[in-house]
Amino acid sequence: MARHAMVTKVRGSIPVREATAYLNAGDPAASSVHVVLDVAGIETGNTEPATPTCAPADFLDAAGHPSITFDSTDVKHVGG
Repeated sequence: MARHAMVTKVRGSIPVREATAYLNAGDPAASSVHVVLDVAGIETGNTEPATPTCAPADFLDAAGHPSITFDSTDVKHVGG
């Protein structure tokens, strides 16, 4: 759940197109995560006919930018 403009709660999902995780238990700093999300498949769960500019195609330019990519920059062992 996220807060949009700190006013309302937004629940939804974004399909994962690709994901890899490498865990090095002996050296956590050598671990990494890579995730690619499918922008066109974003579902907000909102059934009300709200502002049309919130549709992924309009709001995030899904045609021009079809994916969101996350690559970890740091992995740390925090306990346990």
